[in-house]
Amino acid sequence: MKRLCKLFIIVAIMLAFSGCSWNEDSRDASLGEAQGSTGGGEVTYQVEEGDLNLNQNNITAYTKQNGILYFLGYIGDNATKQLNYSLMTFDENGGLQQETAISGLNHYMVTEAAIDTKQSLWVLANNISSMQSSDGSDAMSYLVQIDANGTVLKEQSLNDLTNRSTQYSHLLSDNQGAIFLLGKTQSGEGQILVFDETGEMQKAIPVSQQTVGLFFVDGKTAYTYEITDDGTVQIYEVQKDTGVINQEGISLSITGMKKIFGGMDDSVFVATEDGLWKCYLDGREAVELFRWLDKGIDFNEWNSFQAISENKIIGVSQGVADLKLLQITQEQSSSNEEFVILTLASLQADDALKNEIVVFNQNHDRCAIKLKQYYDPYATGATVEDALERLNADLLSGNAGDLLDMKSLSMTTSPRFYIKRGILENLYDWMDEGVNQDDYTKEVWKANEVDGKLYSLIPSFKLNTMMGRTSQVGNGFSWTPKQMQELIDQYPKMGLYCFETKESLLQYVCQYNMDEFVNWETGDCDFSGDSFGIFLEYAKTLPDSAQEDLDALNEIYSGNVLIEDQLVIDATLSDFLITKQVFGEPVSLMGFPVTDGIGAVFDPEISLAICTQSLQKEDAWEALDYFISEEYQNDLVNRDYRSGLPIMKQARQMIYQKIMEDETQAKSEIGNAYGGWNFEFGYPTEQEIEQLEALIHATTKIKGMDQTIYQIILEETAAYFSDQRNLQEVIDLIQNRISLYIKESM
Repeated sequence: MKRLCKLFIIVAIMLAFSGCSWNEDSRDASLGEAQGSTGGGEVTYQVEEGDLNLNQNNITAYTKQNGILYFLGYIGDNATKQLNYSLMTFDENGGLQQETAISGLNHYMVTEAAIDTKQSLWVLANNISSMQSSDGSDAMSYLVQIDANGTVLKEQSLNDLTNRSTQYSHLLSDNQGAIFLLGKTQSGEGQILVFDETGEMQKAIPVSQQTVGLFFVDGKTAYTYEITDDGTVQIYEVQKDTGVINQEGISLSITGMKKIFGGMDDSVFVATEDGLWKCYLDGREAVELFRWLDKGIDFNEWNSFQAISENKIIGVSQGVADLKLLQITQEQSSSNEEFVILTLASLQADDALKNEIVVFNQNHDRCAIKLKQYYDPYATGATVEDALERLNADLLSGNAGDLLDMKSLSMTTSPRFYIKRGILENLYDWMDEGVNQDDYTKEVWKANEVDGKLYSLIPSFKLNTMMGRTSQVGNGFSWTPKQMQELIDQYPKMGLYCFETKESLLQYVCQYNMDEFVNWETGDCDFSGDSFGIFLEYAKTLPDSAQEDLDALNEIYSGNVLIEDQLVIDATLSDFLITKQVFGEPVSLMGFPVTDGIGAVFDPEISLAICTQSLQKEDAWEALDYFISEEYQNDLVNRDYRSGLPIMKQARQMIYQKIMEDETQAKSEIGNAYGGWNFEFGYPTEQEIEQLEALIHATTKIKGMDQTIYQIILEETAAYFSDQRNLQEVIDLIQNRISLYIKESM
């Protein structure tokens, strides 16, 4: 029996989806969006997101035409390597109207499609047999026209029209029946091919090497766009009649662009990772319509967008096993006094925090979290230092917001800086009888305490530690700097870890071991013991930069290094499962060398605090309480990516059980052909689970680093590394400078 796989390609999607029979999640989130008047009040944007109730798992393109949904589906035959296509149309309610078999496409792989004014389907396709070369250099590209009955009318070889190495994209049709196609060579040379309604090429319009793409505004005028070195967008009108590009470009001062598409009223929409902007071709100032997180939308899920009317935009997302549609509708808003907006201040939010904001906003109708990010990496001239200064000023004046992202500050500033200034709430005061602390991993909260008080909440965490051969590093969860030096001396031909440099070792000292040298309560410092000197002496022997072409696991397998220095234990346990096999003998999770305690640290997935000057502290606590709720903690179990371990003990046991039953991960392989090794991930043993849990309950530190202390150590050790000062002189200078800094700032 032939093995068949059924996939579907979205070729056209159109229409206002009001009343559609797809499962929708509607959120009217009037957060941070453009304010204006359209005759009846403020403008707001309603978001509807849902599944189309089809089992697609592949999407290549979509377009809009006359209120009909068009799907081009195919059944792939693995034996013949051919595809049998059919065209399906759906009504405005998502109901299947008609399915038409298409003959003559079975030897093509369709990549893009468009519908013209006469309902002909145009597809950009590659000949399957020509795609078999190892580098794809022999692939033949075609423009194919198909009528409404599913009959192929014309097949035009694009390779006969232009350079054989040309890559084609941005297949579009205008409202006069013309077909546009952008072609670019590997060297950057390009042109826009314009075809008439019969498929005859009318013009080849040269474009600049910097041209990135092509779009239409209101179906009438085509524009090319470029992204300049500073990240801004330049737009140029395509003059179809004269066959030239208007060199008087329009500059859009929107940095960080990810997607651009034309509007219906001489406007252009620019989607960045943060939000959706509306820009005007007549020079009016661009307006940010809303932020994705405010709507509970994960921008990275969405493949493409199109404006389908003056007030409506649709987007398409392809998940692992589902097709999702997004509808964004401009409406007149009505005031909603009961709706609470919590502002979350962050120096620079990472993807983990953005994802959890999306989760929160999707699950709350009365309250939403709005991100206020101070550092924009895309902004010209922006620096982390300036952003931190502005954030601290707002925190001191009470203008930062309701919640504070402590993780974004963990590698720059000690939390004591904010605690001393009374900026953060003690969260233990907010925990009522409904929070049974025995249900949680209290060691994480204990490690996060300052003077017995809890100032930020960690719903999930990863564990950062180091792994080594038990025969070399011992059998416990810790080892000392002296033992580290003895190991290095015993194996002089082996490195301690892969990619080791002076700076990386000193950074580890600041992240894992600073509590040994600094009394944060009194401000006293003591770097005079043997430990700090051992670290500096070893750092002096290391290079300034690492050899970048190495593979850490291969270096372990080959016996070139002693330890794995960046072992991350998360909800997949994948690092642990594979690295122990690469070592090839019993291993220990001993962490970074410390004189006292454990050398592992908790690395929060997110860490949130409540600002004392917030006027919505009750609502802010309700938000934090959600993140430690059983509902949220159990949701972490079902995540399909490398998230942190739940702080709720019962949910973490569910994680372990899930891993024990996951044959897909267990049988997944990782290897290095050059190194000659290959392993399956396998399953953890009960003894190993107990070992990991014991390490979690023994860990006492949170990952973090004071950037100023780190810079002091880097500055002063430079003289020691260059033999301008001796070891003791440098240690004394470091101790004096850090002690003064702590007493002045903490």
